[in-house]
Amino acid sequence: PFINDLIASIKVIGQIQQSNGEQGCHRYVISNCQSAINVIQVYQLAKLLLAKGNDLRLDIVPLFETIEDLAQAPQVMDVLYGIREYREHLKRPGNKQTIMLGFSDGTKDGGYLRANWSIFRAKENLTRLSRKHGLTAVFFDGRGGPPARGGGNTHDFYASLGETIEDK
Repeated sequence: PFINDLIASIKVIGQIQQSNGEQGCHRYVISNCQSAINVIQVYQLAKLLLAKGNDLRLDIVPLFETIEDLAQAPQVMDVLYGIREYREHLKRPGNKQTIMLGFSDGTKDGGYLRANWSIFRAKENLTRLSRKHGLTAVFFDGRGGPPARGGGNTHDFYASLGETIEDK
């Protein structure tokens, strides 16, 4: 049943894009992402079901949630960035990789302060790593994350973090 649901969800993305254009649905978030293989599995499946030739119009977004996953996120992304075909895929959206960082699981894991600190450190490390590979990290926070707590514009929140964290 899980595999059938996964295949159906990816097929629906194709239907949405056909009806509404690519921007109608162009991201697939992988909840509880713990390894590069999680991303590559979705990438390959989506490529089989949606791509026209080698052109897959879908951003694969890993979601790192727990304290441990946040700490391991740079190693996971380093492996992904080292896969030639995946790097080729990242050229289409302008050499950008969207990465989602969860808050609620980190809070359950390590408490409010540790979750926020872990997200901050993950963003610094992912920014540094992405830049090293000639890529731009685009961060997407879970609704419980720091930008959601204080109100205001998210881009202003990111800009306030300094130059060590991408503000896209």
